[in-house]
Amino acid sequence: METEYRECKKCNGKILRTVLNANHSVCPNCGNYLRYHARRRITALADNGLFNEWTDKGGTSNPLKDESYVETLTKVKLKHNLEEAVIGGEIWVNGVKTVIGVMDTRFLMASMGHVVGEQK
Repeated sequence: METEYRECKKCNGKILRTVLNANHSVCPNCGNYLRYHARRRITALADNGLFNEWTDKGGTSNPLKDESYVETLTKVKLKHNLEEAVIGGEIWVNGVKTVIGVMDTRFLMASMGHVVGEQK
């Protein structure tokens, strides 16, 4: 369960999540940018929040055959509901059809393998 407040690491201010969400994760006290999840960023940019995500399930590459990597990857995917470090797709911004790709740092601090690089 999420806490009601987030703390700004720059000014140490406590900010209500509702205030922070309305301000697109910018601290209202000092202007510092806090982490903003990729899907929230896309929704904020897209006309009417509409987004057509490309869901290419190309699989995962593990050329070193590291079993701990597979386990960690599975946990991260489930915890954050992410398949890869980059979420891509089509949105409309100010009436213009646009392609977007946004990296989400929660995915192994944005670890990006060749699989995500080969998507559309």
